[in-house]
This record gives sequence, C-alpha cells and structure tokens, in this order.
Amino acid sequence: MGAHLDTIRFSVLLFPAVALLLALPVFVIHRRWFGEVREYRAAVFYAFSFYFITACLLTVLPLPHDTAAFCERLAGYAHTQLMPFGSFAEILAYASRHNLGWSLQDLADNKALWQIVFNFALLAPFGFFLRALYGAGFVATVGIALAFSLFLETTQLTGVWGLADCPYRVFDVDDLITNTAGAAIGWMALRLFYWLPKP
Repeated sequence: MGAHLDTIRFSVLLFPAVALLLALPVFVIHRRWFGEVREYRAAVFYAFSFYFITACLLTVLPLPHDTAAFCERLAGYAHTQLMPFGSFAEILAYASRHNLGWSLQDLADNKALWQIVFNFALLAPFGFFLRALYGAGFVATVGIALAFSLFLETTQLTGVWGLADCPYRVFDVDDLITNTAGAAIGWMALRLFYWLPKP
C-alpha cells in the first residue's frame, strides 16, 4: 500500500508539468470543436488526464531497485496467469492458508481479495470519464477499456516494453476481466451524477 501511495504522490508532482503541456492543445481543440473554451469540459478533461497518468504509473511503479538480482530471483517463475477466474480461487486459497472466514475483518485481511478490488477500482474512473467526456456507449466503453487493460498487462508482461531486464509484474487474464468490469461499473455509475452537464 505504501508503494502505491508513493506512486500517487509522484503522479501529483508530475501532473502540473503534464497539464502545462496539454494546455495549448486543449485550448485549440475546444475552440475548434465547440467554438469556445468550456470550463467544465476542460476541468473534466484534466481530471481524466490526471487519472490516466496515475493508472499507468500504478502498473509500472515501483521499479525494482536491482533489476538484475530481481530477475535472477524470478528465474523460473511463471509470469503469466492465463486461467480465467484463477484469482478468485486464490481468494479461497489465501483464506484457507491464513484461517480466514467471511467476517468483515477477515475479508479486510485477505490480500488476494484486495488485489481484485483494486483491479475493479483501477478502471472504474476510465468508464466514468469516457461517458462523461465523450458520451461513449456501453459497448464502446467496454471495448476501449479491454484494449487499455490489455495494453497495461502487456506493458507488465514485457517489462515495460523491454526497459527492464525482465517482467517484474505478473500478466493475469483476471486483471483484464476485473479491469473491464470496473470500467463497465464506472460507466453505469455516471447515472448517479445526473446533475453533471451532458457531454
């Protein structure tokens, strides 16, 4: 959890520079598409940009301090999990190994469950923003979210496209499932914000 918080802090520090780079293109696009700079849409776009950067950073950071030694320790380790819903079986296995039941406290202590919850949460804003900004339909949102999730998983599988000496995160097909489901939930959640202007 601490590593994730550090990544979010880094994203907060990085975003002002990114926002500055985006300012002129956003101004030009808004003038061309809408004939004016709409403050609401610009604010939502920048919120989406911050989310997008943070989501990408959370999938690659923190980098291993000593990549060569880390890769040596990972030699022979399976870097892919291709069995659908295998992560859900891991929830039960983790609970069994640690004598956890189904109370709220035991569920909170189940790290395998939290992994799935975080994967749902990671792309929920993605579906929300696609609908809020562009009025994307449900099928389009699911398709785009699946493609984005596949990009993130492939980034992990390839060790950030070859920048690292080896993959240091596990490619998990369940991440594709839970990420995409999270985006679908985010798309549906926009109905709770009926007071927002239409895209």
